[in-house]
Amino acid sequence: MVNELFGGVVGWIWIIGSIISVYLLIKVIFFGGSWFPFLVVFGISGVCKILTRVSYQEENYLRGLEGFKERMERRFMDKKED
Repeated sequence: MVNELFGGVVGWIWIIGSIISVYLLIKVIFFGGSWFPFLVVFGISGVCKILTRVSYQEENYLRGLEGFKERMERRFMDKKED
C-alpha cells in the first residue's frame, strides 16, 4: 500500500517535471533563458523516474513472493492431507 502510494506520487512528480523541463528547454533555446532551472528540473525528473521504476519493480517482486508463498502452502497442505 505504501509502496504503491510512493510510486504514484513520485510518478506524478516525474510527469509534471518532464512537462516543465520541455517548457524550460524551449525557453532556453528560443528566448535565451538560463540553463540552471532546466538542468535542475530535468535532474529531479530523472531521479523521480528512477525511483518510480524501482518502486514498481519492488512491488512486483513482493507480489511474486506472496504468490509463491501461497502456492507452497497449498502444495504442502495437500501433501499433509494424503
